[in-house]
Amino acid sequence: MRFGIHLSMMGLMCAIGAACGNRQEARQPEAGQPEARAETDEPQESGNAKAAPREEPVNKGIADICDKLCQHVAQKCTKQVAGLYEASCRRYEKTKGKCENEVRLALECQLKSTDELLCAHQLDPNCSKAFHDLKACEKGTAPVEQTSAEDISLPAGWTKVSDTQLGFTVAMPPGAKLDPKSGRRTWQAEQDGITYIVAEIDPPTGKLNNPTILRTFIAYVGSKCQMHLRLHGQLEIKGTTVVQYDSGCPDGTEWHGMLHFWNGKAVSTGFHGPAGAKGVLEPYYYSFVISN
Repeated sequence: MRFGIHLSMMGLMCAIGAACGNRQEARQPEAGQPEARAETDEPQESGNAKAAPREEPVNKGIADICDKLCQHVAQKCTKQVAGLYEASCRRYEKTKGKCENEVRLALECQLKSTDELLCAHQLDPNCSKAFHDLKACEKGTAPVEQTSAEDISLPAGWTKVSDTQLGFTVAMPPGAKLDPKSGRRTWQAEQDGITYIVAEIDPPTGKLNNPTILRTFIAYVGSKCQMHLRLHGQLEIKGTTVVQYDSGCPDGTEWHGMLHFWNGKAVSTGFHGPAGAKGVLEPYYYSFVISN
């Protein structure tokens, strides 16, 4: 992945740009102070002085949903996460009809997410279609017509695998088991010609930064399989640093996955398969949860 978040299902969350706890406070005048002018008031002119630019009016319907979302996040999550939601909402509050319905549906869906997903600043897989429709609207393209419901969750039959030694759980295809031939703990399962691998990897030494993450990835897949390598950003989720990756090998196969770094440990959740293979991505990546 490029360094600068590109987690596709997190599109709106990383776009929705002051901390949520300040939303209501900012709208209340201090004691003894004159009440603030409404954003839709006309600016005052003095003499020949040029009037100050007029504030864009707020879409009240969107603002109300944002208030509910941000208030909830402010109560349940860190100030940093609350600030991310607030910053995003500020942009969408200025919606003037264009994509208003798509924004409302996406925000309402995210408001129903679990506290765990909200505080991790992760997109609820159940909101995937709403966010895809919003992105399509913003780009000026119509959502693709579907004859059946979009698969926005883990495929049927996938089950949680718990690794008590490393301290995590993750969803994998049926038949996932530890590879006895691997030098490090490696869970593996195959489905539709794709090999899903959750592997312990050698953690980087020294400070975690772009060069050390790059070296860690190359050491894991091998120098030959770093063709077309992309590292998509670096995100902190509850003390865990995650970095998404994509790369290719000389034999035409590809690697796709996410690296997780925490407490001196490193684990990759990913898959290896033929070029262009449509494996399970975000729902699989984000099913990874630290259990201790």
